Amino acid sequence: MSTHPLQQVLQHLHAGRWNAAHDLVQHDGSMLAAWLHGILHLQEGDLEDAENWYDRAARHFRSRGTLAEEIAAFEAALAASTPPDPEDSEERPLPMPSTPTVTVTYLFDPLCGWCYAAAPVLARLQATPGVQVALAPTGLFAGAGARPMDAQFAAYAWANDQRIAQLTGQPFSQAYREQVLAQPAGRFDSGPATLALTAVAQTEPARELEALQAFQRARYVDGRDTTAPTVLADVLTALGLHAAATLVREPTDVLRAAMLQRVAAARADMQALGAQGVPQLAVGDAATGRRRALGGQALYGNFDALLQQVTQA
Repeated sequence: MSTHPLQQVLQHLHAGRWNAAHDLVQHDGSMLAAWLHGILHLQEGDLEDAENWYDRAARHFRSRGTLAEEIAAFEAALAASTPPDPEDSEERPLPMPSTPTVTVTYLFDPLCGWCYAAAPVLARLQATPGVQVALAPTGLFAGAGARPMDAQFAAYAWANDQRIAQLTGQPFSQAYREQVLAQPAGRFDSGPATLALTAVAQTEPARELEALQAFQRARYVDGRDTTAPTVLADVLTALGLHAAATLVREPTDVLRAAMLQRVAAARADMQALGAQGVPQLAVGDAATGRRRALGGQALYGNFDALLQQVTQA
């Protein structure tokens, strides 16, 4: 039975072998390959390059589905474009769709640089069959944890961000340094971004991780102030999350209460798990009581080792 080259790319994608997937897909000049190339960048959390490849595939980036939906739609399109093999006349059962069996709770703050550094690994976890990532914003830098962005704190933040970049490879741009850290009368306050993520959780919950990573790229790469609700609403609009964007522009008491409940639950989780600081991972299902903390360092090491820890829960 012959195998379409893009099927091999899909196999690498599902196995988390991103480099191998990229190496194969870039040698195919078809529009299907461009779509799949865009999906690979989506899986990595790189929305800018993903949009570029979607454009090459003549697909509308901002009206796309979730990552899982895009992969399923691509697989269907690829199957429809591949002629049947005359030697493959035996009818085979269709594979059963995978269902999440392990829940990974991600404790984080949207203004945490180390949380941003974990974005590629989280995208891979989210795309792994049998794994579901649940976001739990801790509000670490909101409310009493917020503070003015003065020159001393900006210098400290930039030095810390440079260390993160050296250790993980995640970019922190000069635009971020000049337009966010050096902004006069700026604030270091994750409350608005946490509220915006809660709006996504209430309207398009499957896309909350995507929204978080878009906020992170807007701040650390594009140099946009993600403490400003207007910026957050614009980012959500660009993602096609219009209902969430409307809530951010005109927040309701119900939305604010939901955010406070999420933060309180995340902090209770941290206390119960004995976790200190963010990011943190908790593996298991809170309903069954089978949960354990993996610690934030697991997000920066070998992905296969992390996945083994997750699936052993």
